[in-house]
Amino acid sequence: MIVSLILGHIIIYIFNILISKKYLTHEDIFKASERKELV
Repeated sequence: MIVSLILGHIIIYIFNILISKKYLTHEDIFKASERKELV
């Protein structure tokens, strides 16, 4: 489970970077990542 959690964070981190270059600001990504962690 620990490995899957780490991989999940890495995937979300990379995904957010790719989107940020096209659409979102860093603040939007930070808020989105907070929502994902809370869920």
